[in-house]
Amino acid sequence: ATKIDQKTGNLHVTRLIHKTSSVPNWIKPFYSATHAFVLEESVVDLKHRTMSIVTRNISHARVAVVEERVQITASGQEDEDDCKNVAIKQNTLVDTKYTVTVHFGWGIRNSIENYMSKRLKEHFAKSKLIFQAVLERLHSQPVV
Repeated sequence: ATKIDQKTGNLHVTRLIHKTSSVPNWIKPFYSATHAFVLEESVVDLKHRTMSIVTRNISHARVAVVEERVQITASGQEDEDDCKNVAIKQNTLVDTKYTVTVHFGWGIRNSIENYMSKRLKEHFAKSKLIFQAVLERLHSQPVV
């Protein structure tokens, strides 16, 4: 769903994402699901030049909850007379925070939380490279 807040002018986007992944063999005896639905809520604030993204799983929440919060802030000087060069002058700050909460015991809770945290860090590193590549591509092309 997409909507623009009439009071603030902010763009709000909500997406339902279907994700698949493999489960390590040592977790399979306890939990073998290989797919999940994730809710992503984004807000783009053009006035303050920010984008906020909150992503959390809605499937398997009784087993574990993973929530990611990303705040992207464009900073730098804007030259209103030369809109085509604005993207080149901007710096982008990305702040990512996440929480992992596992709801089972059986003595393996810490192992699962550590495994999930490690996977999230690996995915964040890949996401950062992709985001950087997109920004570089945007900066190399004129703004229309």
